[in-house]
Amino acid sequence: MFTFCVFVLFRYGTARDLTFHRRRQRQMWLRDRKYLLVGKSADSTNTYFGHVEIYSEEEELKVRRKIGSETVLGSARIESANRGGAKVLRVKFENSGTSYEKTCLIHGDLDNYARISCYVYLSEGKTAEPGLEVLFVDRPASK
Repeated sequence: MFTFCVFVLFRYGTARDLTFHRRRQRQMWLRDRKYLLVGKSADSTNTYFGHVEIYSEEEELKVRRKIGSETVLGSARIESANRGGAKVLRVKFENSGTSYEKTCLIHGDLDNYARISCYVYLSEGKTAEPGLEVLFVDRPASK
């Protein structure tokens, strides 16, 4: 145990450095990947299929959503969920003049295919029924 602690301190320095390193690892796992998107619109029963790319630009996470012939750009960041240590991916984008946010669980589990699952809601105003989105790594596109 002592050897492990010494290794961690030598490799990462302070606890703050270790936290920064973990945050960077999460961002590395998410970014520069392409995903297949399956979703249901907020306050609607409309469903859709598309593609999402998460990439880094000037040290910030960016999102490119393509559904049909329409491409929408947005921003993303990893945040702590309310009252807990769990991390979520928070995405903001605008589509057809309406601002949206989505909150995504980014932790996988061992009994399912790796995915990112999200609730989509209006940035301003009230969302009666949140939308749902699931992102699956697009393996052929990521290689």
